[in-house]
Amino acid sequence: MSPTERAAHERAVLRLTAPSAPLADFSGFHPSFQDANGQPTPEGDIRRAFYLSYDDSYCEYLTPEEAEQRVEDGEQVVSTTYVTPYPPGYPVLVPGQVFSREILAFMRSLDTPEIHGYRPDLGYRVYVDKALEIAANPRPAPPPVTRE
Repeated sequence: MSPTERAAHERAVLRLTAPSAPLADFSGFHPSFQDANGQPTPEGDIRRAFYLSYDDSYCEYLTPEEAEQRVEDGEQVVSTTYVTPYPPGYPVLVPGQVFSREILAFMRSLDTPEIHGYRPDLGYRVYVDKALEIAANPRPAPPPVTRE
């Protein structure tokens, strides 16, 4: 084995054997998604966050570096979709969830062949401020059902 091949082999072995960053705790939902149908909920309104992202004008892509910079600057970066590394196959982010430093460190440490909800060519799909403002406005209650 040549020195170049040996170095490549050692890097590959290190990637496979070095532990990834610890999985971050759930960071929480953005305040715009902390209620369902106008009622506060500790779980968050994931359904509303998911369907709001159907309008592409409410979304943008951020590279990992851009997302990290915004988090460092104190901005709340909010996922529009499930971000699921495979393997292992469980979501690290869900629609409406706020990115954290720990989540970004975990994602950066992964060496997985596939990450659903993340595009290597574009980055993470996140909400623009306009979408979060729209989501923050309470929706009117549906009219009562009347029976005749």
